[in-house]
Formats: sequence, C-alpha cells, structure tokens
Amino acid sequence: MRGSWGWPRRGHSAKSKPDTAPSSDSTEVSVVPTADKVMKMKTTSHPPSPEEPQALPDTSVSACDSESQPPVKAMTREATRLLADVAARPLSTTVSRYQRLNLSRRRGNAVRQSLAAAGIIEPVPIASRSGQVVLCQLTDFGRRVCNSVGIDPSPRPRASLEHAFWVMRAAEHFEAKGYAVTREHVSKGNGAVDLLATRPGERVAAEVETGKSDIEANVRKVRGAGFDRVVLVATSPAAVTICRKAVEEKSENQGSAVDLLTWLDVS
Repeated sequence: MRGSWGWPRRGHSAKSKPDTAPSSDSTEVSVVPTADKVMKMKTTSHPPSPEEPQALPDTSVSACDSESQPPVKAMTREATRLLADVAARPLSTTVSRYQRLNLSRRRGNAVRQSLAAAGIIEPVPIASRSGQVVLCQLTDFGRRVCNSVGIDPSPRPRASLEHAFWVMRAAEHFEAKGYAVTREHVSKGNGAVDLLATRPGERVAAEVETGKSDIEANVRKVRGAGFDRVVLVATSPAAVTICRKAVEEKSENQGSAVDLLTWLDVS
C-alpha cells in the first residue's frame, strides 16, 4: 500500500484514532513520474523559504543505504514545517504543535500521518492522568531526510522520548512547589541524577524510572550521595512495582530517605 504522496508505507503506525484525509485546499508539488527523470536535490544549509517546495528522499530506497543520495519525491510546505518542528521540539504536544504552525486539527493530522506513513516520524504514545499524550520523534530515516532538505535534526537523544517527557513534567512539579531545579546534575563519584531540586535547607535528587533500567542499583547509588532526600518518579504500573521494592530495600547503610511518586502525581 502507498502513502498519500505515493510513497510505500513503512512499519510505523499511530495508536491513536484514525484521522481524516487531507483537505483539498492545500497545494502539493506533483510527484516525479519516473525514477530515471528524478533530479538529485542539493543539500542546503538553511531551511526552505515558504514559497519553495521541497523534495524528499523516496522511501522505496533502502534506509540502510546511508551513503547514497536516494531519488526524491515532492513534499508540501506544511509537511516541511511540521517536520522541522518535530526535529526542534520533540516534547511538544500535538495541540501546541498545530497552534504554533497555524494548522487546523484536520489538516495537521493529515500531514502528520503522511510523514508517519513514509517512515519519517513515528508516534510515541504516553499515558497521562488526562488520558494519553502522543508525541512525535524522528526515525533514523527521518534524520536522513532532515539532512537532505536542510533541516537540523538536532543531536540524537541519549534517553528515550518517554523518559525526557517525564523529566520535564517532574521538573515542572518541583518548580511549582518552590524548588530551583537543575537537570542532569552531576554528583561526584555517582554519575548524574535526572533532577536536583533545591530550596533553603533541602537538596532533593529525583530519578525518573520507566522500568527499563536497574532501579535498585540506581537507588543504592543515589542514596549514598549526600542528598537530603531521593525521589523516584515511576512512569508506569510496572515501574511502580519495581520502585516500591527498591524503596523498601533494607541495608546496613540506607543513607538518604527515598520517596515514590508516580506519573499521576506529576501529570
């Protein structure tokens, strides 16, 4: 099956409800008819101008072949702008993204789904107190596409988008309680903690746990680092179970007190 620009669909699909098709009032550049007539696009060092239609690598070419410049297909100005926004602001919610780009929900969903169907971006659903937040991130192929059309894909993140999202929410939670927050605080001899929250007379280390790391080892490490308190922020039911075990763990030198928050507390 092929996407709305004539590209073969790839194995990325959103888990949210199906969205409506693109409206007919948006102008798209015609797809190049045959591969032997496709022109290679010159890589630019600046974003496209609003009037300049952009070419996009054809996903029918293997994404693993990173050395060659694939044939190009046409991409609308709206798709280029949304792709650039995903690259620059991966933690943005869908509503905020559409407002920033002045896109209606219907049109924004259509453009986002087209990029996802082409394997350029992928949805990252995250459960929250209000239901579900769907973020978007670049795929490896999407990073190549960004480079080919002059969009900065930003450095490859070290942590998952889910982890980064909850670090952001945890920081907002502590700031609302009057703490000054430092992210990726380096603790001498113990690596870095996700957040250091401080206010007069109190230093709190906060670790966001998705359940995919060695939580018990993390707790033992942070407990002995001289913080007044350690807070674990569990982002899923599975993570809650593991964090509870770590909090209740008994040892000869327990060090800092350990508290547990969940994603419901910081949503």
